[in-house]
Amino acid sequence: MTKKVGHYMPLIITEGGNALSNVSRIDSENVQKTLDDIYSKLLPAIKLKKDKIAVLGSTGKRLPGNSSGDIDIGIDKKAAKITDFEKWASGVKAVADKLDIECNVISGIHTVSLAWPIANVNRKQKGKFVQVDLMPVDDLEFNKFSKYTPQETADQPYYKSTIRNAIFEVLAHVLDVKINKFGKVAGVGDKEPVDVERYHYNLDAGIEKRHMVRKQKKDGTYNKTWTMPEKKLIASHP
Repeated sequence: MTKKVGHYMPLIITEGGNALSNVSRIDSENVQKTLDDIYSKLLPAIKLKKDKIAVLGSTGKRLPGNSSGDIDIGIDKKAAKITDFEKWASGVKAVADKLDIECNVISGIHTVSLAWPIANVNRKQKGKFVQVDLMPVDDLEFNKFSKYTPQETADQPYYKSTIRNAIFEVLAHVLDVKINKFGKVAGVGDKEPVDVERYHYNLDAGIEKRHMVRKQKKDGTYNKTWTMPEKKLIASHP
């Protein structure tokens, strides 16, 4: 059963690449001062308070001598009054232009990427920039949990939040799966699940119950791809 579940509900882990042309990794020693610069220059300009954002992931958690690929900042959508991402992103871009900061709006994943100057504390990154991703989220507190990475220490193995989340994803995918209907899926098999109810771990929201179906074609077979006519949030407390 586990093999079948994995077959029609694949676990997909995605990592974002560089959305800007002139960015580099940021050394651990330079993270805090760079964040302080963002807090003092960017936040007031886009009318946000520090307690309504959160630095997500491993940035700032690495030991000296290490580095991070970018800086991910979660933004409380309600506090930022974001009802239209494109409109909000356009305002952020206008602010970035005034600050002479390269900006790229990625509408598909609701992210605004900035090439922010790195504070050259360790004197090794003069004139370099780090990618800062601004990510509006519905539930900032849950994102602090789901995208949390512990502080790296010399005596503890280091791991990123993606490892823990991969485990949560797998558990949710195989937990209490209800198959309502089987059918023939061309190129896959004659008795494949085509109507399923199962759980999903949403990194931005929590545990969801999803109803997934494959559309039936005129010849009686079903599409390989799934649609989701219904979903319900089950739990959002960490």
